[in-house]
This record gives sequence, structure tokens and C-alpha cells, in this order.
Amino acid sequence: MLLDVTGLTAAYGLVPALHRVDFHVQPGEVVGILGHNGMGKTTLMRSIMGFVKVTGGDIRFEGQSILGMSVNARARIGIGLVPQGRQIFPNLSVEENLKVGIPGNAKVMAETSEEMLELFPRLKRLLDRRGGALSGGEQQLLALARCLCRRPKLMLLDEPTEGIQPSIIDEIAETLNALTRTRDITIVLVEQNLDFIASLSQRVYAISNGVLDRQIPREQLTDSRAVSEFMGFVA
Repeated sequence: MLLDVTGLTAAYGLVPALHRVDFHVQPGEVVGILGHNGMGKTTLMRSIMGFVKVTGGDIRFEGQSILGMSVNARARIGIGLVPQGRQIFPNLSVEENLKVGIPGNAKVMAETSEEMLELFPRLKRLLDRRGGALSGGEQQLLALARCLCRRPKLMLLDEPTEGIQPSIIDEIAETLNALTRTRDITIVLVEQNLDFIASLSQRVYAISNGVLDRQIPREQLTDSRAVSEFMGFVA
């Protein structure tokens, strides 16, 4: 098992955010987590990455508890987060943003940058453009490429389709599907876009009020009535 989350509890001060969350992810899987805004999706991703203090339970990666590890240590062992809102460096060029994500010498940087541009060809013509001048969809492609520069074993994707035009959503879905077929990479995806999460995920959980207690059959994700029975989600 690559990721095993058991009894995970987290809070912001005195405000509880996650309540005894249990789920696991096998190597090579794409696992989706579906829920409204404010239901705990982002807190779960940030807890796994180490940005949110966990108050109970455990997170194990490749059999090892990572609760005592810093964010940087978790990145070094193979966990990468593409956060909600992308959080690229707006005053750096696309090329500079990519290089920030690449550990190693100049040769490694050049080879990795070229590899990322093959995966995300739309970025090739934007290399000299500042990150802040990109569209939302272009920023999301850059954020995905920057995360992949570190060659993570596990990618945590937080609302990757939020505020993005449909053509780039399709491009992201195609790229991620290709990555899971051709590379040893595992993805946990939190989303509200039913079509997107259904196109990528082998298993999908519903989260509501910090509780992850129901698994939605993948074939029912295109049926808004069926989804609403699980979590009151309106497509």
C-alpha cells in the first residue's frame, strides 16, 4: 500500500475540520474525493502534505508513519501537492517557475524542463512570460508541471479544474490519464467536477463535514440523482 490514512483528525484551533478519516491508496491508483466547498477536502490534502497539524490518527506512506516529518521531508520521499489556487510564483517566468521545482544541477534542470515541455506543450510558447500573466488554465498546467519536476510517487491534486476553461480541463485530463498509464505515479484528486473525477478515478469517496465515510460507485458519478443520494451534491 502506498498511502494509508487511519483515524485522521485535524482542527484549526478549536474548530474541528477532519473527523477520524480512513482511506487507503494502492500504487498506481487514482482515488477521487468529492465534496462541497468547506467540507474538508483541502484540509485533508494539506494534512497529508504536512501543512496542517494532525490531532489524531496516522498517515503512513510506503509503510512508514510520516506524522513527524516536515513538508520538505515529505516532498523528498515522494509526495507532491498541487494546491488549490495553483500558488505559482507570479513574478517569475514560466521557465523560472519550472526550475524552482527541479532538484539537481544545470544538466538535470535542462533535461527535466524539456521533459515537462513535452508533457505540457502549451507551455513551450510561454517560457518567457511571467506566471502572473498566464490564464488560470495555463497557471494550472504550470503548477502540474512544476510538481512533476520532483518526480513524486504520489500527487495530491486540490481542485485542479477550478476556474479553468473547458478546453484546458480536457487537456489536463488527457495528460493525467497518460501519466498514470506510462509512469509509476499515484494520484489523490479532490474535486467538484463530476465528469473530470469520473474520467480519472478508479475509486471515489464522498466527504461531508470532515467525514469521509462513503464510497460512490464510479459508474454512478454521471448520474446527479445518484450522487445526491450519497452526499446531497447537486451537479
